[in-house]
Amino acid sequence: MNYILLVLLTGFQGIDSITSVKWVEVGVGQTLTIPCHYDARYSSCNEVFARFLWNYWRTIVDSTSYSLFLMSDDPTQRLFTVTMKNMKQTDTGWYRCGCEGSVYHGVYISVTDSPRLYVGSQYVTGHVGGSVDIYCNYNRVYGEKKWCRIDGHCAGGNYNYISGLSVEMSGSDSYVRIGVLNVTLRHLQESNTGWYYCSVGDLQVSVHITVTQNTTTQETSTMPTGNTPTPKTINTGRH
Repeated sequence: MNYILLVLLTGFQGIDSITSVKWVEVGVGQTLTIPCHYDARYSSCNEVFARFLWNYWRTIVDSTSYSLFLMSDDPTQRLFTVTMKNMKQTDTGWYRCGCEGSVYHGVYISVTDSPRLYVGSQYVTGHVGGSVDIYCNYNRVYGEKKWCRIDGHCAGGNYNYISGLSVEMSGSDSYVRIGVLNVTLRHLQESNTGWYYCSVGDLQVSVHITVTQNTTTQETSTMPTGNTPTPKTINTGRH
């Protein structure tokens, strides 16, 4: 077995306890946030985000130290996020998030001039009882199209439900290689606030939904943007 493959396989232990996206593409110069959901058993662990470089895993941010990235923690949702700004092609590679010395989840990030799956913004806001639309743009990729919660529960087909949330999808034909997967979430409740992701074939792109009590105009992902609001900050430093 290839040495690098062996290290990767043995490094992603406990994959069912940590869930996140697996294959991501992002545009050069853009901002990317990776959410990592963990099992309740690991709520007190030291959260880490590492990159595989030169045949070993190099921790680039954790919940106790500063680094070039930004980490935020949301214990109520049992997840933490890592935000990378001004992405460069040299940032392409394998990463993993998880609990130090325990369980991890691997994600491959590709930084390219032409991402094959993207949304206009990773952050969308709606109001209680209302609806939001998320537009997942895909190009040169085909396969099953799904909308999932970050904990791995998914909705496939045109109509489905995730924890009582009505999910409608159009443009979900598995054989179409170029188009837009339009996901409409209806009857929103505050409990629906959290991280989700679009999945097309092997690629995913994560989206955070915030549901508020007010009735301001909903925001939908339509145009690319590098502005990404973040929750409680633990680490900062990259420019």
